[in-house]
Amino acid sequence: MCIVDLVTAEDPQTTTQDFEPWPRPFLLSFREGETKVLSAVYREYAPRIAGLLRHGFSFRSGGQPRRFVGYASAFDFQDALHDTFRRAFEPKARISYDGLRPYGPYIATIARNVVIAGFRAKERLFPAVGAGPESVSETAETPAHLATPTAAAPPQNPEAAAHDASVRRLVTEFLAQLSPEDQALVRLRYSEGAGQQDVAAALGVGRQVIRTREKKIRRALIRYLQARGETQWLPQDATLLLAAAATAQLIKGVA
Repeated sequence: MCIVDLVTAEDPQTTTQDFEPWPRPFLLSFREGETKVLSAVYREYAPRIAGLLRHGFSFRSGGQPRRFVGYASAFDFQDALHDTFRRAFEPKARISYDGLRPYGPYIATIARNVVIAGFRAKERLFPAVGAGPESVSETAETPAHLATPTAAAPPQNPEAAAHDASVRRLVTEFLAQLSPEDQALVRLRYSEGAGQQDVAAALGVGRQVIRTREKKIRRALIRYLQARGETQWLPQDATLLLAAAATAQLIKGVA
């Protein structure tokens, strides 16, 4: 059942855009979080959000144009898609949507923020040596309740710097306690940028084995951090952290 089905079944040629602004009963049901309404919204808008996450978009960071080229990993793609709708369907986001603005651009902005937040966290936690703080600005209007500052970030206070150092230490500890086989997988995938098929060939196993082991490593990293008080990290952050560790050469030396 799609949005149109929930509103009317009289005109089979009707599109979602014909019901923007959303009818009041549909909007109220959406704000209440009714399952059938949320499911209809997901089915209607997931394909276009999937296209955005696969094909990428442009934004600016530190005054320079940048390009997100899209997720090549199915795991990363699914994580970002899930996180986009998780955020969009949170009570605050549902209540904040007025039903008047087209929902497509609205949720696309949330998806962009999911991607850019990952980029920002990577730059903050694992900056290049000698690099100053960078700002990240979106090229689309940000919903007020999801807005993030775009001005240059001030220097970190001692508490924030200590926290970031603690996260780097925990990631390093996690990498060190992996089995030699998993250490090799992480090194090949994240330090050397090898594809799963190439890693499978190098380690003498099937690609599905590599895919499964990588997924377990990512989940284990988040559990490791959460068990040590870093409860803000979510499953989709694992790839970010491992990639950032590679950039900072924390994976260097992992056997």
